[in-house]
Amino acid sequence: MRMRLRTLRTTGHESPAGMGNTLHKLIRLVAIGVALAAMLAAPTAASAALPAGAEVATTVEEANAAAGMCNIYRGAYRGGMLCGDSYASRDFTHPDGRKETFIIGYDQAMWHIYQRYAGDTQWSGWSSMGGGFNSGVSLWRSSPLIVYGNGLDNRAYCNSLREGLPWTGWYRCPW
Repeated sequence: MRMRLRTLRTTGHESPAGMGNTLHKLIRLVAIGVALAAMLAAPTAASAALPAGAEVATTVEEANAAAGMCNIYRGAYRGGMLCGDSYASRDFTHPDGRKETFIIGYDQAMWHIYQRYAGDTQWSGWSSMGGGFNSGVSLWRSSPLIVYGNGLDNRAYCNSLREGLPWTGWYRCPW
């Protein structure tokens, strides 16, 4: 170890003052690695410390749901959404029979997926509509289709879709 430190000093790759930071980072990384190895080597020891009757999530899906994150499947695609009392997916059926689903993703943006034609089993793939929301999606109107959600500032924001045109983008709802 001393040889490497001398080499770094003499070649000018790092100043002597920076050596303490490098060594400190290395020690921290080793400590983290040791802690992770201990956790992985003895999962039963960790669960033995739980109180009687406590339940432990046994799958990633159960752990995510407990943390307020759920998966939603449409066609061949999986989306990650916030879930719980104030978050829910919303489904809409267009007049021509195509279905569309709206969610609030892990990033708190609104996402949607839709059938490209009625009966489409593959769907379009998830696409972000942007925004930032602290509660689930709501549908206000069907013609034109207007979706809205409570923004991070607790104000309602709308996005409209008129037949044959792109989404308008987010704007303050008129109420």
